[in-house]
Amino acid sequence: MKGRIHIFVLLMISSLSCREPFSTDFGEGESNFLVVEGYINTGPGITTFKLSRTAPIDTEVSPDIETGAVFVVENENLTQYILKENEDGVYSGELNLPETTSYRIHIFATDGKEYVSDFQHSIATPPIDSLTWKYSKDGVTILLSTHDASDLTRYYQFEYEETWEVHAFYSSLLKYQGKQLLPRTTEEINALYQCWKSNTPSDLILHSTAQQVSDVTTEYPLIFIPINTERLNLKYSILVKQHALSENAYRYLQLMKKNTGPLGSFSDPQPSELYGNIHCTTTDELVVGYVGVSSTAETRIFINRWDLPDWSYSLQCELIITYNHPDTLAKYLTSGIEMATVPAQYGPSGELLQFYRVRDICVDCRKVGGQNDKPEFWD
Repeated sequence: MKGRIHIFVLLMISSLSCREPFSTDFGEGESNFLVVEGYINTGPGITTFKLSRTAPIDTEVSPDIETGAVFVVENENLTQYILKENEDGVYSGELNLPETTSYRIHIFATDGKEYVSDFQHSIATPPIDSLTWKYSKDGVTILLSTHDASDLTRYYQFEYEETWEVHAFYSSLLKYQGKQLLPRTTEEINALYQCWKSNTPSDLILHSTAQQVSDVTTEYPLIFIPINTERLNLKYSILVKQHALSENAYRYLQLMKKNTGPLGSFSDPQPSELYGNIHCTTTDELVVGYVGVSSTAETRIFINRWDLPDWSYSLQCELIITYNHPDTLAKYLTSGIEMATVPAQYGPSGELLQFYRVRDICVDCRKVGGQNDKPEFWD
């Protein structure tokens, strides 16, 4: 039975990248396994875990988020550190854990089940030597260099968070309100014009120097940004986090990546290899995930548009001259799909006769996913 469960979970994970429908002979009770994503961060920094449940492979139902759990990090003396659920299914906290002991997670689910991971000793992550970038005719590549002089680390996981500034293509000085055009305040103009976007991919980025003579990584190609895309149109920042992994954690994550990535297939790893280090203590339920313990090394760089030759990005935004008449205003501006930008013509008495209108995404950076809150690290 345990072997059948392992096969079921592997098929379920692989189905994320499989387009062909298929069916199994498993019952409804043989799904809904807990999935644990995250690691215990020692030293400064935030520890974050995500909890969810697997869904049957023959449905298109999204995995359920595991909410309401009590999530505890324990050291070998069973001293407990609580992680708060700051958003549905995401448990986090800045624990500042000493790096000289071992830790595990202990989860108390709302259905009464308990889950624990094996105790793992903290691994010291070496610092990032440099984070650089290289421009080519096709785009920009972000490069990471690191090393461990003791040759002990060998296995790494990289994560990154991107942030970039976006401006609306045109400024909007006029707003449609009370069936008429009124001037915007400076605050309103700025809110429409200047925004920031962010991106935190969930891709597993794993790297190993186990086959090398020394534990040195030089200019590892972390990500590639295609030419003339929005991210580098003004100002861009990337924060990279580096985690040391145990060999077992690396091999588990590598196996997961093979089975969920675009190249994964049923013939890659054997199902019996899919063993994590998290266990349900109240039933024989399988748990998907591997909890590692390590410190975090991180660094941030900025790239400005003027550092890049021939970088160009723009929306297709056509300004249309429009008469300032109540019926015309109602026709074009009521839905909000189009917005007024700037005056086009005034009459002899200073009255506004015509104005320019354009698509909302051309004058409101929030319409394309931007946020007005300026990041604290932005300079």
